[in-house]
Amino acid sequence: MANTDPFSKIEAAIWSHLTDFSDFRTLVPEDNRVVMSGADRSEFDDGPKFTTHPQVRVLPDNGDARYLCSSGDALTQTWLVQIRLGDERVTKDFLPTMWAIYRALSAASVAGSELLSCTWNDKTFVIDAHLADFKCNYGADDLVGGWLTAWAYRVNMQFTSADLPPS
Repeated sequence: MANTDPFSKIEAAIWSHLTDFSDFRTLVPEDNRVVMSGADRSEFDDGPKFTTHPQVRVLPDNGDARYLCSSGDALTQTWLVQIRLGDERVTKDFLPTMWAIYRALSAASVAGSELLSCTWNDKTFVIDAHLADFKCNYGADDLVGGWLTAWAYRVNMQFTSADLPPS
C-alpha cells in the first residue's frame, strides 16, 4: 500500500528533486543515497559507504503545529539533509555536494515544483519550503574521520479544518 500521508509525499518529493539534479547524481552514487523509507533494510546494515564518496540521508526532524483559525491549521516540518564523507578534502566532493543540494532544493522551492505541487485530499498543501541553518562537523566518524553536515530544510504546510477529521 502506497503512503498517501503528506509527510511521505514530501519526503518522496525531496528525494525526487535531489536525484533529478545531474550534479547531485554525479557526486552521490546511488548506493550512497540512504532513503529511510526504502523497502530494503540492507542498505543500513552494510557498514560505512561514505569513505570515498558522499553519503546523503533525508531525515524528518523537529516541527511545529499552529492553529490558524477555525478554518485551518498550519504545520512546519523540518527535514535534515545529512552529508557524510570520510574524505577530509573539502573541495573534492564535500563542498560540491553541499552546493548541489542547495541548488536542487532551491529549485524545489519554486512555484510549480513537484514539492509545492504535492496534494492531499485533492488539494495542494505545501505553502513554501526553504533551506535554513546547517552545521559542518569535522571528524564525523571516529573510525574514518571526514565530515558530517546536517542541513535543515523547512517545509510549511496548511490544511483546512474540514479535511482533517478521519473519515
